[in-house]
Amino acid sequence: MHIICVPKILKINPEVATHEELLISMRCAPTQEGYHVYQGIDFLYQGDSISEVARRLHVTERTVRNWVHKFNTEGITGLAFKGKSGRPRKIPIDKFKAEYVPIVLEPELVDEDNFTAIKFHLYLQEVCNEELSYQTVLTYFRENNLSLVVPRPSVMDKQDEKKRNEFLENLRDLSMKNKEIWFGDEVGFEGDPRPRARWVKKGSKPVNGRASEHIRFSAIGSINPATGEIFSLVVPGVDTEVFQIYLDELHKSIKGREIALVLDNASWHKALKLNWHNITPIYLPTYSPDYNPIENLWRFMKINHFSNWYAKTVEELIEKICIAFNSLTPQQIKNTTNSQYLLR
Repeated sequence: MHIICVPKILKINPEVATHEELLISMRCAPTQEGYHVYQGIDFLYQGDSISEVARRLHVTERTVRNWVHKFNTEGITGLAFKGKSGRPRKIPIDKFKAEYVPIVLEPELVDEDNFTAIKFHLYLQEVCNEELSYQTVLTYFRENNLSLVVPRPSVMDKQDEKKRNEFLENLRDLSMKNKEIWFGDEVGFEGDPRPRARWVKKGSKPVNGRASEHIRFSAIGSINPATGEIFSLVVPGVDTEVFQIYLDELHKSIKGREIALVLDNASWHKALKLNWHNITPIYLPTYSPDYNPIENLWRFMKINHFSNWYAKTVEELIEKICIAFNSLTPQQIKNTTNSQYLLR
């Protein structure tokens, strides 16, 4: 199995919050420590690297990566710094939870379409006559497990049955012509996956370690369910250049055979500058991961190799991913990714 690993890249997600919202939060930070957290994300917004931010703020790179993880997963509220206790709050926590959390969750109760932390801070001041800092609002949000997210649409509602049927007909036609059909996809592995249930003796209380920061690494893989063949590369992320490296190595691995490769509609799968060699791409209908049997292999690997396990470093995670791939046998791949249901 051929494995390529390149340096880990961790970036902030600018869709979580606007730069203006970040700057407002930074100016409202009540402590120097809290100000530095927002300042670090601000430096990343401006293009600084994680190592550069760590050097400028005199903190470790792990600390900066922690900030990035909190920002990407919890938004601005996740960056709120817990300072030392001071004066009693002007809004008791019970009152905030009973009176204001329902309004945040259902803005239509007060004839609003939505609330960001900034907008809700203004609402408390101008409508409710509550005098408190913006940082306190962020603290209330965090304590009530509130975060700003974009609701995901239902996948089933967006499936096009006509295109799904056409895709299956195309696959069956290729199969009748004895064309090799491979299925490819990218997958992410977490260094601290959610613990899974397991059998234990009555009365025992199993524990599961957790890393102090979110560690993640990825892989690109392709399988031939009919033969159990697999080819994968372990990478920190995927873009057009990385995917081209994968195509080059896959072409070498299969010794130039002509194959059809089923992929989803990721932008790097459709880049015009890609050199496909003897590989013919076939794209899945939108919102149809159920038509890609490699998804079953990803689940199999995570259940059997990453349950109740965690990595303290990126290097440990990479090693675990490589072990998981190298342990796969052709029979396991065939049993796990049986694609006959697509060809009937």
